[in-house]
Amino acid sequence: VNNEFAFMTYYNIIFAHGAQKFLARMKEVGVQALIIPDLPFGEDTAFEGLARKSGVKIIGMVAPNTVPLRLKKIIRASETSGAFTYLVSSKGTTGAKSVASAQSIGFVKSVRKIVGRGPGLFVGFGISSAAQAAAYVQAGADGVIVGSGIINIYCGCKNPDGYLDEGKAIIEVSRFAREVLAAVAGAKEGSA
Repeated sequence: VNNEFAFMTYYNIIFAHGAQKFLARMKEVGVQALIIPDLPFGEDTAFEGLARKSGVKIIGMVAPNTVPLRLKKIIRASETSGAFTYLVSSKGTTGAKSVASAQSIGFVKSVRKIVGRGPGLFVGFGISSAAQAAAYVQAGADGVIVGSGIINIYCGCKNPDGYLDEGKAIIEVSRFAREVLAAVAGAKEGSA
């Protein structure tokens, strides 16, 4: 889970491209893992086998409504492949949220209690602040995944004519990433 490049895509893109061709291309460009939100664990075992053979990990996803037996199977499969497990922090649609809800924090704590200390658990889905990241790590996550928060930063970095100010966007995303990393490190130190 250290310094890996994971690519998130939908299964229709893989299907349209051809599974073997897609996996070969991922390896060629340095992708070590895939997050495929619309491909439930165990739904396409042939593809999962091809991914294993090609050396591309499939990141398992669990949500608050995942039953404990299935949750354990998904986490075990992720752990066996050397991948982390993506904890979807809440039900509903993605998008930056302002706070980590008590329900989401409780979900992370319950998953950590079920699986113990070993496997890598990363929380995503709506994280938009360093405080949220720290709260999830204090609850038992090993790290966080931020998507919508970064997209929102980019959307706020337009120059006067309405186009993206790339320089400003890089500065702002870098600042945000440093804040999140510092908060996660502080939360890990505090829980050690």
